[in-house]
Amino acid sequence: HLPAPEAKDLTSFATRPRELSPAMYDPAAVGRLVPWLRNAAVSRVLSLDALSHPDLVPLGTVPPGPPGLAIRLYALSPTWPRAHVACRVVVAEGREAALLAPYDPAFDPARDVVLEAADRPPGATCAAGRVVRSSSAGGRAAFEVESNASGYLVVRDSHARGWRAAVDGVSAPVLRANGKHRAVAVPAGRHEVVLEYHPPGLLPGVALFALSLLLCGAAWVAAGPRGRA
Repeated sequence: HLPAPEAKDLTSFATRPRELSPAMYDPAAVGRLVPWLRNAAVSRVLSLDALSHPDLVPLGTVPPGPPGLAIRLYALSPTWPRAHVACRVVVAEGREAALLAPYDPAFDPARDVVLEAADRPPGATCAAGRVVRSSSAGGRAAFEVESNASGYLVVRDSHARGWRAAVDGVSAPVLRANGKHRAVAVPAGRHEVVLEYHPPGLLPGVALFALSLLLCGAAWVAAGPRGRA
């Protein structure tokens, strides 16, 4: 029951480029991995190897069974918020630039959102905002969002085709934030934002499947008893 923000879409049909090189999995390179973990809103790290970094606080070990092995649990501190209201928009020219922008020292993880220029995103005018995740189950998550002016709800979960949003029941576009997360524009005031996942191509797929069954049934009937023998 651990949430995995940096996952594929729920049907795993949407491919994602590899973000980490094999060298990044070296325990000695954990210092290079920590910024990536923060951008993924990771708060706990499990490792079979001992990790040494000032921002990784050891919490304990658990024996997995085989002798000589231990699962080490660390807390990452400080962490970046899983969801927040962004009051400043950083416009990036292309996906690659959007992916790299959160690692810039000037990026504020509690206030900023990186959006791609191709989406023509409007700016944010709020000075402050707050968000509370009111429910989360499977392919649905609901948030209570409040801000003093227009801004963006940013959720550090993977963006993928099939995610839809509604602000107070009114459909709203889901933008790609930070090159891989989700963002929904919200006006001033207090609002309920619901994100729901609908598998891409589900209805056409079901229709084609039903049509195939009908055609197979028609061919079976047309063949008659002699043809089916």
